[in-house]
Amino acid sequence: MGVGTHLGSGTEIGDDTVVGTGVEVGPFCVIGAGATVSDGATVEHGAVLMPGVRIGPGTTVGSRTVVDTGAVVGAGCVLGTDAHIGENVRIGIDVRVGPKSIVGEDDGRRRATEEGDVPPPTTLGDRVRLGEGARVGSGAAIGNGTVIDDGCSIEGGAQVGWQARVAAKVRIGPQAAVGDRTRLEAECVVRGTVGRNCRLGRQVNVESGQDVVDGTTARAGEELAPRRAEAKLTGPSAPQASQRIPNRAETVAGRLRAALHAVRAWTRGHE
Repeated sequence: MGVGTHLGSGTEIGDDTVVGTGVEVGPFCVIGAGATVSDGATVEHGAVLMPGVRIGPGTTVGSRTVVDTGAVVGAGCVLGTDAHIGENVRIGIDVRVGPKSIVGEDDGRRRATEEGDVPPPTTLGDRVRLGEGARVGSGAAIGNGTVIDDGCSIEGGAQVGWQARVAAKVRIGPQAAVGDRTRLEAECVVRGTVGRNCRLGRQVNVESGQDVVDGTTARAGEELAPRRAEAKLTGPSAPQASQRIPNRAETVAGRLRAALHAVRAWTRGHE
């Protein structure tokens, strides 16, 4: 235990735990075996750090927050009160996680490792801001500098690019994707793919399989164009198009054959 470190009453620390210098640990905390709490970090009243957790320098873990087994939290982060950081989560530097948020919510999708079954890694990039009561599912990834407002739900396997802005109560479905610098206004629902630099107004829905191209702007409640596969079916179908092309080719070939026949006939007549 480092110089200047203070442990509150009733706190329990497991074997092989490393606690750096100048660390403040509040009362009735639990720090599991093999965990690391780096220099200058603060662990507030009743927080729980499970075995193998790593807390970066200067990071604050809020009261009653749980950081689950093997999670890694970078330097200068703030984890709000009553938050839950799930197993196998990776959090970058200078990240803010709001009170009562859940990062790495276990949806039952797990993979076998030498240590046992674990959920796929969930990642928050550097300087991410996650609002109060937000939920980020297992295997999701959020890019650097992105802001996720209060009450949002980013479901398992979803991807959100860097410097995106996701307003309150937006839902991004499983395996959906939102591109860099895209802005989603409140209560949007994304189940498909939204490209880069898009602006989707309040309550715009992107359905599963729908692909919103880069730079798209949609007003509040606007219905977006059908997904690409459906759009192709509104015009002539692919089989019809393929039938017309040979017909044109046959017409051109017929004309060429007729011209060649005429040239040959003319040549024979002048021999």
